[in-house]
Amino acid sequence: MKKVDFEKITRDSISQIGLKTCEGALILCLAGIMGCSGANTSATEGAEASAENQAVAGENADAEDNTSGQSETDSAQNDIDSSKEENSTDESIEEQANGEDGALTDEVIASDDTSKSQGSSASGEKSMELYELFLKNEATVLINTENDFGEYWNLDSLKNMDVTLEALSKSIIDYFTADNPSSRLRFEGIDYAYIDCGNDGDPELLLRFNTTDSGDSWQEYIVIKAVDGILETVYSNIAWGRSRLYFNEYGYIFSDGSAGATEHIFDKSFIDSAGKLHFIYSDYSTSGIMAGNIGSVIAVNGEVYSVPNEILTDDEYVFFSFDFFNTPESYFDDIYTYAKVEPDPDPDYEHGYRGYFYAPLADDDSIYEEGNPYRKFFESTGAPLYSLKEMDSKVADKEAKEGLTEEVKNGADADFKPLEYDFAADIPTYNDNNILKIKEYFPIAFLTHDTDGNTAYLRINADGTIEGDYSDWNYNEADGSSVTNKNEFTGAFTVSEKIDDTTYDLELSDYSLKYEVGTSETAEYIKGSASVTNYVDVWGFDDNCTKFRLYTPGTDISKIDKAIVSKLPDNFRESDIENDCLKEYLLYGLEGKNYIWTGFN
Repeated sequence: MKKVDFEKITRDSISQIGLKTCEGALILCLAGIMGCSGANTSATEGAEASAENQAVAGENADAEDNTSGQSETDSAQNDIDSSKEENSTDESIEEQANGEDGALTDEVIASDDTSKSQGSSASGEKSMELYELFLKNEATVLINTENDFGEYWNLDSLKNMDVTLEALSKSIIDYFTADNPSSRLRFEGIDYAYIDCGNDGDPELLLRFNTTDSGDSWQEYIVIKAVDGILETVYSNIAWGRSRLYFNEYGYIFSDGSAGATEHIFDKSFIDSAGKLHFIYSDYSTSGIMAGNIGSVIAVNGEVYSVPNEILTDDEYVFFSFDFFNTPESYFDDIYTYAKVEPDPDPDYEHGYRGYFYAPLADDDSIYEEGNPYRKFFESTGAPLYSLKEMDSKVADKEAKEGLTEEVKNGADADFKPLEYDFAADIPTYNDNNILKIKEYFPIAFLTHDTDGNTAYLRINADGTIEGDYSDWNYNEADGSSVTNKNEFTGAFTVSEKIDDTTYDLELSDYSLKYEVGTSETAEYIKGSASVTNYVDVWGFDDNCTKFRLYTPGTDISKIDKAIVSKLPDNFRESDIENDCLKEYLLYGLEGKNYIWTGFN
């Protein structure tokens, strides 16, 4: 087997959705359930209970001495076992307090259940009052960035500050626009949901900020918890077109994203009733391991291996590396498996979604048998290899250790509702200082296609200046040569007349091409072949037209000449006209060849 050159690979460079937790051992804290005592417990019973507690304490101390040399994992397991012993002791005390038959009296049951119910209800009501004030922009939230995993934008600029919802919204947008100053950014609004992390009856507020730029959609997710009358962020992260976040009603989270055609990453975590984030695992997968596919290169223990062609089959296989310790910077504590993809992928993304991959995996133990070519290949890398069922078991063990219950994991989807208002008018990229004198997002982008389907692009800036380009490329497979026809342009539009509230006549001036029409350049593309670039007139502006009509979103199509409407591309008619009104811009040449430019986000 031939190793290929390896450059340092980290999950952080592959995906921006990894979940991180606090450093240190992961320990499950099991709260002991104390029985009712006091008035119903005799002095003798109290003495017996005290003696029993001392004995248990001595046993626990001995157990700690015996485990001093164990690993972190063993130590965590002893914490679990010790907590179980304490619970058992508490149950013994409870039985002594309940009478001879060990049954709880009606008085004790009523007292215990009522106090729990009233406490949970009162706390939940106070939390809801705070959340509602915050959503009205009448209360603030303390920004805690400990569990802020945003990469493209984050909350660092607000760290340890108390901010309103409006200030939080502006910060998210400001951060994004500062990093992407040329983006045409739309703030689509805010969604919110009430979830109950840990299912303890005390709700948390989950926010989703929906943002779209000219190339993709983005969502910022923030979980807010009320603690002692103070709102505080306990989790924040982003999702976008190739990665997503899933929240259920009890604080269970998975993130699911792709870093390329054959690379996938998945993380599972949850927020408990105290607002603490628990990391369960992350896995990185290389998919499409099959004959004739591009995904036959995998990374194992920091090195890259090519899967031998002779072992590839028509079945699709996926290779996985699993991280249970939240150490994305290191591969040396990862463990590995592979699996066969089901031919008819239809995953259930709810109810504790298994989540190793974006398609179902076959539970086929035969693929791990001795002599299987994939197993032999994997064993040759020296990496620890497990079957899929063994990996399932390890995931279940980690879930139990962290306290993730089936009830929490299998909760329903978070129920998002749109906030009645947003702060779009205050976002810097949404302005009225432009040639149209209306609030709008600039630049406005257009395209038009020539008879061969090649595209010309046009962008109108807020001050009326324009820029754009045109290109078509033709490749000769026989000799590897290519011919490109292209050019770039600049200019300016001014408003010559406002026809009505949605229609404007524009005048073109200062139109200029970057390259002289008729000139060309030739370069060697591949040895023995040539790459020729011809500089041509730009399609859409090659007819000396200087007068244009601009139709803005909201224009009733009955106001537009039927000849123009009949020439609109089918995809524009289907997606950008709704209820007989334009959803996007339309630019029409009033002279020359009457070119039509259609707007797009």
